[in-house]
Amino acid sequence: MHLRLVLSLSLLLVVAHSGAAYQLVEFLDPDDQVINLKWGDDSLPIPYWVNVRPPDEFTLNDTVAAIQASFNTWESVDSADLRFNYSGTTTAEPFVFFDFINTLGFVTDPDLEGSGILGATNWIFYTFTGEIAEADIFFNNYYPWSIDPNGEDGHYDFQSVATHEIGHFLGLGHSSTGVMETAGLRRSLVDGSAIMFPFAYPAGSTVGRTPVADDIAGISALYPTGGFTAATGTVSGQVTKGGQPILGAYINAFNPFTGETIGFFTNENGRYNIKGLKPGPYVVRVNPITDPTTPEDFNFPENLVDMDFRDALFVGRAEVEPGENTIGIDFEVQQ
Repeated sequence: MHLRLVLSLSLLLVVAHSGAAYQLVEFLDPDDQVINLKWGDDSLPIPYWVNVRPPDEFTLNDTVAAIQASFNTWESVDSADLRFNYSGTTTAEPFVFFDFINTLGFVTDPDLEGSGILGATNWIFYTFTGEIAEADIFFNNYYPWSIDPNGEDGHYDFQSVATHEIGHFLGLGHSSTGVMETAGLRRSLVDGSAIMFPFAYPAGSTVGRTPVADDIAGISALYPTGGFTAATGTVSGQVTKGGQPILGAYINAFNPFTGETIGFFTNENGRYNIKGLKPGPYVVRVNPITDPTTPEDFNFPENLVDMDFRDALFVGRAEVEPGENTIGIDFEVQQ
């Protein structure tokens, strides 16, 4: 089978926004069929190595411990079938591929100074199946880091950033689920935002260590346990404007009893399927991608995404049943 090297455009940046939708990384195979990027069952437990170069702020042992804790965060999701194996330290560099060593490590690169990029993930995968063969993560040593469980002023929480990047390592794209706090011109993510949001929590915060419902639904949809599909439901429909489908609109399904919001983006046909919803009634809403995020943050071509429409609520009741797909949750949005 052929291997293709793919660069993740899902860079973790240092800004913030609000919205909702988990996203799976998708590509077209040689037959133009959509495939999800993920590790195959034969890869479990997924091995990983940590580069021997620590940051300036803490030791290599601290680095390894924080990375192990980040992997454990994803492995601890009950509805996802995931296992990992820490395989030791290595002199292999992140983003040096075809050594088939899944390397996580810090890099010091003048080109990254002031870039706003805290970390990035890259993969090699089989073009016909989407199965990952190798994945690397780098962290930008230009920025100040912390492993303090209470956070440290002026420092980015390493475990939070590592947990976000490991989500990409597993095949998750960016989520739009963000709760925004505004103080003058300053906007910051706060508790309740997805760890897979494309922009980091503010320096000093450790909130990004903990997945929210949107993160959990996304990773469980990609690596479901045997009971996940039977215990949860799906909401699906289409978004159109003037009768034409809209790509990249995001749909929020809010459960008023649990307070959880889970979402998804529409495809080129304007269709969406939000998996992983707990049974119950949902308030369903559609929003365009808005500032400061852009379509590129979610791997959509900007020239193909219509963001010129008003938010809209589904008029009616969306009731989710376990193991069932609630269809027909459609929107005709207005400019």
